[in-house]
Amino acid sequence: DKKSIYLIAEMDSKLVGYAYGSYKKDVNIYFQTSIRGKANALVVDKKFRGKGIARALTAERQKWFKSKKCEYVFLTVFATNPAVEFHKKQGYKPYVLEMGKKL
Repeated sequence: DKKSIYLIAEMDSKLVGYAYGSYKKDVNIYFQTSIRGKANALVVDKKFRGKGIARALTAERQKWFKSKKCEYVFLTVFATNPAVEFHKKQGYKPYVLEMGKKL
């Protein structure tokens, strides 16, 4: 069983975006075991943003996660990244707060 997926978006034979996802069985002694998806990457060339490419890649990746029986899907994005709003529109919400400090 393949545990990862790579999706690409092309326009006129040119790569304009890609998405990567993976999953694993989450084993934790404190919580019920589940299958967790990880939306590892979503990139769209700046010249092609706003055309539905990210939405299409995300939807296709989500279908794959569902086919693998993932109960949850997580992603990591910098808090200052404008993509935060995109992900919220796709149904993602803050789940864990990770904090950092520059040294």
